Amino acid sequence: MAETGGPFINLEYVFYKVYTWIFGVPSGTGETGTLGGDGGAGTISMGDGGLVNTGNGVDIEMLVEILKNILGFITLLLIIGLGFIIVRIWELHKEMKKKPTFAEPEHVEKTKENERWEVVRMHVASSVPSDWRMAIIEADNILDDMVKRMGYEGKDLGERLRAVEPSDFLSIQSAWEAHKVRNKIAHEGLGFEISQREAKRVIDLYEQVFREFEYI
Repeated sequence: MAETGGPFINLEYVFYKVYTWIFGVPSGTGETGTLGGDGGAGTISMGDGGLVNTGNGVDIEMLVEILKNILGFITLLLIIGLGFIIVRIWELHKEMKKKPTFAEPEHVEKTKENERWEVVRMHVASSVPSDWRMAIIEADNILDDMVKRMGYEGKDLGERLRAVEPSDFLSIQSAWEAHKVRNKIAHEGLGFEISQREAKRVIDLYEQVFREFEYI
């Protein structure tokens, strides 16, 4: 004899609601209907929320069909997601191939000028007066290279500095003052006397120019 217990949770109804939420209400099914083709499927009662099974069994075939449809829908979402990931990886791969694997010229050039500037600072820190003159001459050479790269033309640094627009070169006066000291060293040689303190002041003028344009 079959046991006659109280109401129990109708799993068939739960799966049915999931199915209808995804795929819509099956044709021929009303608010109150029978799932399955025989009387053993049980009746869904919408009046009591559909969670109480008033029948004697569960339509296994219906549940399998619902589960197959749900799994099919989930599989479709996974395939779409996988496709999106593959496309994104391909795009990132293309972007990485465009990026250079070597240091950019600007970085290499700045490193080179930093090394030259360290030599200048080493000379001006020396206790030998000839090194102070060498520091100023080398700093002027660095300035000349920078102005050339900026596109200013002329037969020498003096002409190139005269072609500079003051509004584009805020430290132009510092450049001129330092360059004039360099010219005295070049023209007078050892006859031009300079103290270490003055040499450091001139090197500081060059540094103001280089810092403005982030050349060192």
